Amino acid sequence: MIRVKLAAILIAIFGTFALSSAARAETLLEKIATVIIADHFGIDTREVIVIRDRSQSDIYELAPIFSLSHHGRCDVDRVWQLRRQGLGWGQVAHEIGMHPGTFNKLRKSGAFDRDRIWYTAIRERYPISTDSITMLRRRGGTLEDVLGAVIVGSLSGKPPAQVYDRFVTERSWDRTASYYRVNLDSVAKAPGGKIKSTLRPGNAKVKGKDKSKGKPEFNFKNKSSGNGKGNGKGVGKGNGKSQGKGKGKGKG
Repeated sequence: MIRVKLAAILIAIFGTFALSSAARAETLLEKIATVIIADHFGIDTREVIVIRDRSQSDIYELAPIFSLSHHGRCDVDRVWQLRRQGLGWGQVAHEIGMHPGTFNKLRKSGAFDRDRIWYTAIRERYPISTDSITMLRRRGGTLEDVLGAVIVGSLSGKPPAQVYDRFVTERSWDRTASYYRVNLDSVAKAPGGKIKSTLRPGNAKVKGKDKSKGKPEFNFKNKSSGNGKGNGKGVGKGNGKSQGKGKGKGKG
């Protein structure tokens, strides 16, 4: 009786999301994959979780749905519903109003190819080449295995191929992570239990102003050193110190 009341309260507060989440436990790698695909398409992780749980689909299989929703500027739930009716990707694109030429161009670029979407999303976040990912796949690794090998390898400083070899022996990513002293839970969750959504430093944008006439390489105010004239970016040679904002002249 207590359980029934608790379930009713959860449904009332969280709706379908709470019900489906309670019915399905996700692995740590699935949580990380959820963040990666959400960041890749610039959507909220909760939107990914809702569709994943409603469809009861593997998070990796849903990538093309989020891709078509993103490129077609259409609600992801509508794309999923159309796919659920058995429509092909081209038919779904037609239903949401995407021009056939646009769809074909995107299709040829791999925008609806599950593996290519994930390869790109993983490479955006971690330093690994497509060739390395392909090699792991040819050795029998699933997309989740690739993600596990890349994450554990990145945090332990070991090559993903070596990490994957360990996984083949351990047959568990939790045990493999423990072997390399990597805490996957800390990767999947932020303090307070919330899923992290942090891009790699390499993807961050530097803010500021650059008043030089030349093509700016970084957007921040710079200091020049020298006792003569700068080169248009506020940089000069000499022993004196000068300050500038990229206009090219400094006083010693």
